[in-house]
Amino acid sequence: MGDTVTLETPQGKLRGRRTTSKSGKPLLSFLSVPYARPPVGVLRFKPPQKLEPWSGIRDALEPAPVCPQENVMNGEIIGQEDCLYLHVYTAQLPSGGAVLKPVMVWIHGGGFTSGTGNPDMYGPEYLVDADIVLVSINYRVGILGFLSLDNEAAPGNMGLKDQVAALHWVKENIAAFGGDPNNVTIFGESAGGASVHYLMLSPLTKGLFHKVIAQSGCALNPWAFSLTNKERAFKLGEALGCKTADPNVLLKFLMKEDALNLIRVSRNLFPSSECIRTLQFPFVPTIEPKSTDAFLTEHPMAVLRSRRFHKVPLMIGVTSHEGMVTLKDLQDKHLQDYNSKFGAQLPESLSHESSSVPLSTVASGIKHFYFNDKPISKNNLSQFTDFQSDLHFVEGVYATVKLTIAVSIAPVYLYKFNFDGSLGFGKQFVGVEMEGACHGDDLGYLFRIPLVNIDIDPSSLEMNTINRMVLLWTNFAKFGNPTPTLNESIPVYWQPCSIRNFRCLNIDKEITLKEFPELKRMKFWEDMYRSKL
Repeated sequence: MGDTVTLETPQGKLRGRRTTSKSGKPLLSFLSVPYARPPVGVLRFKPPQKLEPWSGIRDALEPAPVCPQENVMNGEIIGQEDCLYLHVYTAQLPSGGAVLKPVMVWIHGGGFTSGTGNPDMYGPEYLVDADIVLVSINYRVGILGFLSLDNEAAPGNMGLKDQVAALHWVKENIAAFGGDPNNVTIFGESAGGASVHYLMLSPLTKGLFHKVIAQSGCALNPWAFSLTNKERAFKLGEALGCKTADPNVLLKFLMKEDALNLIRVSRNLFPSSECIRTLQFPFVPTIEPKSTDAFLTEHPMAVLRSRRFHKVPLMIGVTSHEGMVTLKDLQDKHLQDYNSKFGAQLPESLSHESSSVPLSTVASGIKHFYFNDKPISKNNLSQFTDFQSDLHFVEGVYATVKLTIAVSIAPVYLYKFNFDGSLGFGKQFVGVEMEGACHGDDLGYLFRIPLVNIDIDPSSLEMNTINRMVLLWTNFAKFGNPTPTLNESIPVYWQPCSIRNFRCLNIDKEITLKEFPELKRMKFWEDMYRSKL
């Protein structure tokens, strides 16, 4: 298990563990470091509160408890409310006049409903070996993180405010671990990708980070934003036995309910007419009432169009077949529903953008474009996957890039991850044989994930992809440029997007820089849906 090591931070002394990575390099781990007071009792549904320093030496040796959630692997309800902890990994502690290292802060995905930043999911070795300091955080998810009653008592977005609190902790404490608080990159995948994009858009985060990497998620994805959190909260209250129209009565009731029971009942909030929609989650980021400590007070699209966001270097991208994740447990009945209720699977947000285009028109246009008006069946699952990819991921990323490069001088680097290898965690979870990279398949090439932990041949394409991905990501964190120099693994300069040239780095067995492959499909969405881009 390795020796222990103690260091002093502004919060207090920590005892961590000294081990080595699989490559034999030093690895220091400080686990379960608190970054805010436990959000329990009267602090449930409240913004994270500043943590007081502790006395003595605090053990930082074991992974943190996960926040209350459903385990996506087995459906079990797990976790505890005292969950606002982070993990710090570094190769060495600072000494003398040592130069501080770039910091990368990882925010996990899980649809704002599940997930953890713990090392059993996100092993730190590859990134720490590349000479950065890595921080991985846990934050409140589900109703505990995203209850909104549209009032001062429960304005919403507490999970995102947890992330802000964690970034404040990084700014104040990371130098003790050898990290540079003036060179912080936030990165995340899926809901973590949407989270780091939201952090770009919020007025609460000024000066807390300097670069952003959004993987397979952004604030413009339909599953990442809702205007109906309040209505869903009242539905939840009624399902639990509290039928009321008074938000104060509901909040008082929810404060007393068992946390795991809140999660358990939240799973069944959507009416049967909405069940056809894939990738929908009951409680996610929303608009808050205006206040000095509000995280988000207008639609993410409005923030982008108004130019009121942090203009820092952005790396953003998708996998080649994001929508493959919607094929898990797909049955004939689902296909029948998709055909008979095609428009019902589209998020309501598709009708909010342009009142001149009704949702029924959008639905018929989509069905013609992707399926040539033919029924969805197992014979055209490739087209169905493209449709789900674009609807839930690619279109939002495209819109984000186009709006950002129009108003920001900071570079925007766009990528597409195509590599279909044995470390594809997402595809293994979904259990499909289709070629291509599923949602989440890039994670195994940045982190050592025990769930897909296999012995990797040093000469394999998988190891080459790990080396390539880690170098691109850590170069960006260090320099704001993923290809400051070229080498055998990365033989092409990754040039940022421009209004005239929508460049995209395709990451596969080889890497190439060319026009974004989905541009034709994105122009369809732009004409049909986001006519004001």
